[in-house]
Amino acid sequence: MDCLEHGSENLLKAVLPQLPAKLFEVLRLQQGLAKDEVSRDVVQTCIFGLGVLAMKVPTEVFPLAEVVQAVQWVYSMDFKTEKGLRAECCENATSSLAKCVYFHGQALQSQQLQQIVVQGVLAKMPLTTDTEEAQAAHALFL
Repeated sequence: MDCLEHGSENLLKAVLPQLPAKLFEVLRLQQGLAKDEVSRDVVQTCIFGLGVLAMKVPTEVFPLAEVVQAVQWVYSMDFKTEKGLRAECCENATSSLAKCVYFHGQALQSQQLQQIVVQGVLAKMPLTTDTEEAQAAHALFL
């Protein structure tokens, strides 16, 4: 996903027609597994990718509702680290949700936006496990 995050507009245009569908397809495969079989790394990569797309894709074509649903699934799984902290895939879900609100919040109804912000983003802040992603997510609020 680094090439997408830091790549050129030409790269984005080349992958955009297929990337969201592929990320959702991989997430659906993970959702079909038992919790202990889910690859948190795969979930983290897909959720992170959707957050990157939130920053780069126009609201008119960004699959906001599907991203919100994917984040809600990650939240429902409540993945933890060995120390009992939120797993990095959960922290990436919060960061991606924050990016959705920041870049596409105008596409949400005010009540839905308020619920997502309060019960999703703010309830999961601060991010503490994924310190690199925490910096990007926290910066959206400054």
